[in-house]
Amino acid sequence: PRAARLLASSRLRVLVALSGAFALCLYGAFEAQWYRTSRVELRTALLPAGVEHLRIAHLSDVHLGWLIQERQLDAMLDAVRAAEPHMLVITGDLVDGEMEAREAEVELFRSLNLPYGVYAVTGNHEYHAGIGQALAFFERSGIRVLRNEALEVGGITLAGVDDRSARRYGGAAAGGEEQLLASLSPHRFAVLLKHQPTVEPSSVGQFDLQLSGHTHRGQIWPFYWATRLVYDYRPGLRTVGAPN
Repeated sequence: PRAARLLASSRLRVLVALSGAFALCLYGAFEAQWYRTSRVELRTALLPAGVEHLRIAHLSDVHLGWLIQERQLDAMLDAVRAAEPHMLVITGDLVDGEMEAREAEVELFRSLNLPYGVYAVTGNHEYHAGIGQALAFFERSGIRVLRNEALEVGGITLAGVDDRSARRYGGAAAGGEEQLLASLSPHRFAVLLKHQPTVEPSSVGQFDLQLSGHTHRGQIWPFYWATRLVYDYRPGLRTVGAPN
């Protein structure tokens, strides 16, 4: 009888654990279909003469793969179009699966026709999925990937760094964040694109705005609190160092 009670208890615990895991997976699948947009307005004196304003759309952690496909991407890009941005930036984890046959998604990006184009940096999932095929998808989609490099576009400087996963997979581009930021002009508004929301001490004061993703805003309680512990993370905009 005692062994029977222990077996029943063990089965119950397994059932509860499996039910909880299934509920989390189900919630995650539905949550991935919800798109939230927010608008943030910044003022700066660093835009060149003749440029009164610049609208930048920002996407991160789309995770194109078996779950997120053409339909979901189309809805996201509809929201981008509705904002009428001058450019779109993607801060990593756009790719999370095999992309060689994803021509529908390629055409969706190519149909955006934004004045200053689409730019991206790598995230850890580009490396998990295979950095070679991920970069090939970016190129076919007309997305310029910034790998420890910067360019001037629309009156600002866009600087993008490879995700730190590159070091583990042996595919890091030449240079690094400190070297890249040191090369930027202090007289032009600089936007740093970086997948993970960490600010290096040596980078403070070297850029005007950092756009990041990776944490999915915590996504599911209690992981929101875990991301805050790991990344000192707070959703939205915050000031680091003395404002310019």
